[in-house]
Amino acid sequence: MRDTTDNWHVKYNDKPIRKFGIESKGGIIVLRSNFVKSSDQVTVNYFRDAPCGTCLTAIIIEDAAHRKIQIAESKGTFTPISFRPYALVNDKTKDYKVFFCETGQKDKILLFALKFK
Repeated sequence: MRDTTDNWHVKYNDKPIRKFGIESKGGIIVLRSNFVKSSDQVTVNYFRDAPCGTCLTAIIIEDAAHRKIQIAESKGTFTPISFRPYALVNDKTKDYKVFFCETGQKDKILLFALKFK
């Protein structure tokens, strides 16, 4: 089980939009489809009490059928990971779940739900 000090910050085009912690799993971020541009980025900064500079980390975005729609990867637990939401806007699915995972950990961690309206 993970320590309760895990937390993550979410930015949209480098502007902070939400902060989450282990107690806020299941939080929701809503984006308006008609305002999302191809150059837009969502960036997640995931922090935990014991950083790992060599661990491979990833953000995984899944649709309601648990299909992996997008994966963004990086190295190091304190390294921000970004993805482009524009590719998701034109998909028929409007609800996604965004997870964090790292090598050596059994479970992926639900960060937030991403919804388009």
